[in-house]
Amino acid sequence: MAKFTLLLFVLSACLFFSQLTAQDLHPLYLSASEKYKVKDYKGAIADCNKLLKIKPGDFDATYLIAYAKYELKDFPAALEDANKLLKKENPTWTIADLYYFRGLIYLELNQHQNACNDFTRKIDQRPLLSPFAYFKRGLAKINLNDYPGAIQDFTKAGVQCPTCDEFFKFNALAKVKTNDLKGALADYNRLIELKPDESEFYKERGEVKSGLEDNEGAMADFNKAISINPKNPVYYYDRASVLTAKEDYYGAIKDLQKAAELNPRIEEIYIAISDNYIGLNDFEKALRYINMAISVNTKNIFTLNLRGLLKSKINDYAGALADYNNNILLFPNEWRTYVLRGKLKFEHLADKAGACSDFRKAKELGSDSAAQLIQENCN
Repeated sequence: MAKFTLLLFVLSACLFFSQLTAQDLHPLYLSASEKYKVKDYKGAIADCNKLLKIKPGDFDATYLIAYAKYELKDFPAALEDANKLLKKENPTWTIADLYYFRGLIYLELNQHQNACNDFTRKIDQRPLLSPFAYFKRGLAKINLNDYPGAIQDFTKAGVQCPTCDEFFKFNALAKVKTNDLKGALADYNRLIELKPDESEFYKERGEVKSGLEDNEGAMADFNKAISINPKNPVYYYDRASVLTAKEDYYGAIKDLQKAAELNPRIEEIYIAISDNYIGLNDFEKALRYINMAISVNTKNIFTLNLRGLLKSKINDYAGALADYNNNILLFPNEWRTYVLRGKLKFEHLADKAGACSDFRKAKELGSDSAAQLIQENCN
């Protein structure tokens, strides 16, 4: 996204500069514009401020200062300058660009409705020449949770600039959010036409195909992503998810172990390996990998409870009980732990009273299943 923003800044600046000849421009302004082009934004501001002492209120100098402040991420100051410019007598052809610029500032300040309003002003003045305004308004709408509106804007942006891959990427992501997976697939197809060597697009299209239950298509896309970039652990993780769905647990484990080799600090990889070993009824290995997941994240109640459950599967009831007891100390309001400890007490430790106490506590904390367990076992 940054490259598009910078491109628009440069284009806007060039359009403005082109209306003037070198003879029309003050040497300080020429110096400032050269500094801006080489990203010496502070130098550009300094030259423009010198010019403003000679020509107070000069539109061109204030215009360039505002852009430079934006690039320096001084958004409140850039907004102040943009507001000043919009109050001045301007050539009408710059007004649309100023609204677009102010909209960009509002985006950075998380004032998304204001951003929408300014991008709309830009679009209203140039409806057929505003692909980036449509795109940026779409981003603002996403932040306002208006995904249908964002999709409309991204679509219009793509029509006006059919080679701008980012427009199709965000349209696809928005469609995934609205569960329009077929629509997202069409956008990813276009993305891959534009950038056939971008591994991430194959990965994301593979995820969409998985959602459409096209496991073979998903596998082909994950294979392609891995062939382009074999160093990304997420691609192996995603391919493993397809293999798991096909009950090829050994194949999935192989991919997940490769993912763990590439990045040993991703908790989800170890959880997925454990899940595949559970599918093979190999609870000892499942426990081993859950312990590895816990070594990465010691405060995930899901893995902490799963460790207790796996210990009970290998008849280590004392170990399971110790885990549940400790988990309740760590997370006293987690009803699932009380249910699991209650089942352990009832089924393996001959402690009906303790089990029923746990079921009642779970019910008190909001568990619907606990009420059924009480009815079946505690009356």
